[in-house]
Amino acid sequence: MLGLVLAVLAGCAASPSPPAPPPFAGAPPGPPGEIGESRSPPPAPPPTAPVAVALPAAEVAPPAPPRPSVTFEPPFRLDRRVFPATRAAFLADLADRTRWNQGGLGTPVAPVPPVPGHPAPKVILDVPRVHGPLSAADAQRVLRARFWIKVVECFGLGAYKDPKLRGTASLLVGVSAAGKVSSARVSRTSFAEPEVPECLAERVRRIELPRARGASVVAMDLQIGHGDEPMAPPPSLIVPGDGELAPDAIGAVVEASLPTFEACYRAALEYAPELWGRLGVRFHVTDKGKTDEAFEVESRFPDERVTLCVLRAARQLSFPRPAGGDLRFVVPLRLRTDRAPPTP
Repeated sequence: MLGLVLAVLAGCAASPSPPAPPPFAGAPPGPPGEIGESRSPPPAPPPTAPVAVALPAAEVAPPAPPRPSVTFEPPFRLDRRVFPATRAAFLADLADRTRWNQGGLGTPVAPVPPVPGHPAPKVILDVPRVHGPLSAADAQRVLRARFWIKVVECFGLGAYKDPKLRGTASLLVGVSAAGKVSSARVSRTSFAEPEVPECLAERVRRIELPRARGASVVAMDLQIGHGDEPMAPPPSLIVPGDGELAPDAIGAVVEASLPTFEACYRAALEYAPELWGRLGVRFHVTDKGKTDEAFEVESRFPDERVTLCVLRAARQLSFPRPAGGDLRFVVPLRLRTDRAPPTP
């Protein structure tokens, strides 16, 4: 019996063990205890930052440049302005011209450039000495501030005939303790014609100087030279003339010159695109048909560069010869851009 048991046990030991099942496809080889080590899941990949993709910038169209327009009112002889027939129409026309004469510079988009050159006459005024208690420095300061424009006016009495005129003048001016000019005379001058020095002595009497402890005598030296622009004749000499010229003939010449005037205006729109206004031009045509004057009247255009450019171009115009003599007439120009304020 014992032998039988031993034989059975021996047979069981000799029989082979059943094969292990194959691992599940894609699964780890077994639990950590079976492979003798622990295994942690693989680390997650670091997050990637989004890549900025540069897109082409949308093209912005530049603003359209200002559109200028230059027109002119009907020309008229200096003494023949045509007024509206009714009071209401007259007042409306007056208000319209007043507004246009004032015009406007608007808001500049760039610095307004200075006027080139020196259009006005050049004046040097010195007070080398004063006999009396009045300070020479105070007298010179006041005279330079208040008498300068009077000097220009007196100089114009000769400069309108001679565009290259220049000269000197010395004056002795008596001043009371209250600052009133009591006397004035020209002690020395290089001006051949007497109008200029006589005007200087007369105009300085209207100047009020600083007060002092007593009366004084001010010695004043003047050097006056022409500027880059011609000077208008004195008001007493501005007359219509005896000539006749049809308004249509004048208008035809001005119409042909509008592109030149517009070029003067267009240059200013680069820094002042809202600039607008009225520019009245007074012409003088001699009996031989020569244009020898073109000055601004009635208005004061807001940009002096445009005014000077237009007047220089106007002096180059050639009008038909007037019948019967010389002639002064006015051509009002209106300069406007689409950027200007709306007209009521």
